[in-house]
Amino acid sequence: LILPLGSLTAHQQAPYVNKALLYGPKGTGKTLVAEAICRETGANLINLSARNLDPGGPGSGRVKYPDKKGAQSAVMMINICFKVARALAPTVMLFDDIEWTFLTDKKKVKAQWPGEKPPSRFVKDFLKEAKKINKNDRILILGTSNRPFLLEKGDLKKFNAFFSNGKAPKKGDEEDKARALKLFLPLPDYASLQLLWKTLIVRHGGIVTDALDIQTLSWVAKSAGYSAGAINQVVSKVLTERRITRLAAKPLTGAEFIPPLSKIDPVFKEEYEQFAAWTQKNNPQGKPEEKPKKDDGKGKGKKDDGKKK
Repeated sequence: LILPLGSLTAHQQAPYVNKALLYGPKGTGKTLVAEAICRETGANLINLSARNLDPGGPGSGRVKYPDKKGAQSAVMMINICFKVARALAPTVMLFDDIEWTFLTDKKKVKAQWPGEKPPSRFVKDFLKEAKKINKNDRILILGTSNRPFLLEKGDLKKFNAFFSNGKAPKKGDEEDKARALKLFLPLPDYASLQLLWKTLIVRHGGIVTDALDIQTLSWVAKSAGYSAGAINQVVSKVLTERRITRLAAKPLTGAEFIPPLSKIDPVFKEEYEQFAAWTQKNNPQGKPEEKPKKDDGKGKGKKDDGKKK
């Protein structure tokens, strides 16, 4: 992701990723990864997320893009964004919660979409412009999703087709170096949780002492299914300005973090299993290699047993 996007030489010589999907539960760092890619490559970030483009209710102050063609229409806005992305390359075009961009099911949109207008009203123009990206463009279309399983049937087919590597090149044709990537971001393991607790406490102004049982906190977070985002939220609530001033007299203890942690919903087992099932079915990079089928001796290619007729 990073080297071919940040280096023109690497982009021209090596395979590169121009479409990537980061999916996983809330708080696993999908948007943070997008910002880290921009920072490491020096890329510009254009946020075309469905929530960002929604006009909102009266008095929201957001720009309203009419659906019809015109100087300030949605079609023109998407077209200009891609032109700016080429001119200011390297560029990352971010689609946070990209499932909403592809979702056309009116019942689901009406029941769950918090915005004013349908989020999929940009999808046709977006796909049309995305097809125009060529091998010389250092543009990364980066989508994040915490509910990819909302997409079904035609929407899911279109979604998977967009984040696929396409057909293999024919003989004589130049191989397309562009690649698509689907990457699942899981919950942190026990060792990672210990590092997270220590790092976040220090970052928010706290001090880690022997009175603070990091191992127990990590085990609680691991067994319950808490994400890194949830831990960061808890640490920020506990370490207020008043509490930081009292650290010298009263060191932090693990008991202080349990009450605010219990008020946050973890990632439940059923939801995590949904991600595992979706990965198995829709992510080729996550599928195990198929075992070769055993030859039962039937059909064509059956060898002569050597017996004379």
